[in-house]
Amino acid sequence: MLKKIYNFLAYLYSYFFYFFENFFYKKNYQISNLHEKGYELIDVNGFINYKFIVTKKFVNKYMSKDLLSNEDMHQSLKYIFINLNLKNIITNKTGLNFSIDYAIIYETFPIENNDKNQQWYANHWHIDKPFSRNTLKLIMPIENDILEESGGIEVLEKSQKNKSNNCNFKNTFKMIASVNQALLFYPNICYHKARSPRETSRKQIMIQLNPSQKWRINKNIAIKQKNAEPKFPLIAYFFDDYLYIN
Repeated sequence: MLKKIYNFLAYLYSYFFYFFENFFYKKNYQISNLHEKGYELIDVNGFINYKFIVTKKFVNKYMSKDLLSNEDMHQSLKYIFINLNLKNIITNKTGLNFSIDYAIIYETFPIENNDKNQQWYANHWHIDKPFSRNTLKLIMPIENDILEESGGIEVLEKSQKNKSNNCNFKNTFKMIASVNQALLFYPNICYHKARSPRETSRKQIMIQLNPSQKWRINKNIAIKQKNAEPKFPLIAYFFDDYLYIN
């Protein structure tokens, strides 16, 4: 019963704010794979120069986080969205500005066969229900390219969303990317999962982007990286302060 109530509230949230954002925030945009398929791998003019002092936090035996200081986190995000021009690229592709509310740098390790039926790092097919349909996630490799054996994220094209009862999906997108590429996708629309690396680990940054009147960074984003990703963003971040970026 509680699950049904949760799913219903998530459904109302995703559609209400989707229409709200389209009416109040959305401008003209370019038709691209992001619009047609729900995901797009894009080239960026540079990569993340990973020389931060970090605190290592193990979430479980197959996943760890690199926790950044508040200053390093904000500098990194400004570099990604301003210096690498992702702010303008994303706005041109969506017609929206975004609030950068959550970001983590994390490393995933190969899951042993007897543990693969359990949830370790979103390694089962799912959609992020309590988000707007306009919410984006951005993933970029850290330090090394994401290869086939790296176990990059797998994303189902949005046109196949109604096939969710069958987990034997075909023709999915498996992220293989160099360090100067980034994946954008709609987590509320596209089914996705994190694949297990075959031998070595995979390190990447994941950033949650929620539509906003202007581009901005959550001032508490360094604190939030220590915890699980917040749901129902407008509620979760309602009392937070922001730094606006131009």
